[in-house]
Amino acid sequence: MLPKLLSLHVDKNYLHRLTPLFGMAALAPVLPLDVVRRLFLPVILSLQQDPVPNIRMNVAKAIQ
Repeated sequence: MLPKLLSLHVDKNYLHRLTPLFGMAALAPVLPLDVVRRLFLPVILSLQQDPVPNIRMNVAKAIQ
């Protein structure tokens, strides 16, 4: 499930790119910190440059 969730960050549909942010925000508190850093951080960093403002806003929400 996790690889599929993380792969959505490059989808053409911006709503599909939001899905990993919501999933990562929900999963981060229950996963080990090294997993979060290794798997989630690269996705979040790539989405912070997204052309859609709503994506960038949700990146900020996901990292708070």
